[in-house]
Amino acid sequence: MEGPKLDIDSCCALIEDAFRDTPNPGPTSTDISRTAADEGVGDCFAGTSWRDHSVAQLRYHEVALVYFKDEAFRYWLPAFMLAELKDPANTNMAWDLIVARLCNNESAALLSTFSKMERLAIISFLEICNERYKSDSRSEDAISNVRTSLVLSDFVAFGCPSVHPDN
Repeated sequence: MEGPKLDIDSCCALIEDAFRDTPNPGPTSTDISRTAADEGVGDCFAGTSWRDHSVAQLRYHEVALVYFKDEAFRYWLPAFMLAELKDPANTNMAWDLIVARLCNNESAALLSTFSKMERLAIISFLEICNERYKSDSRSEDAISNVRTSLVLSDFVAFGCPSVHPDN
């Protein structure tokens, strides 16, 4: 059963709290980007905190959501989510890129790197944006993927065997 959806300010507070202690992936561009041909993403984010970037910088480098290694995606995701919630007119494609990253074939492995609180914050974010944009089924798939990752992590945490499609 779903709980009540959060308003934007409450969701922003949840994101800030959930990602407060998320580890930085590392100080160099090779810690951040999957490729050297990343349109300046690694250089832009190297040595910075997810709190350091303006909406304008995030919009300019929103392709980072595609190029980020999993650890970097986890670390800088709150910056993009907060920008999308607070200033949607100036974030351009961030929403679509976040949804795409959470719906691809590697999303289960990616989501397993997030804490339970981080995933709950992501769900709240996705629900608000899904309502805002009346999105297609991909956003519903992203919400479902994050919820499934929560259930599976709880299943394993309670001593049940790992569930993996290859087993």
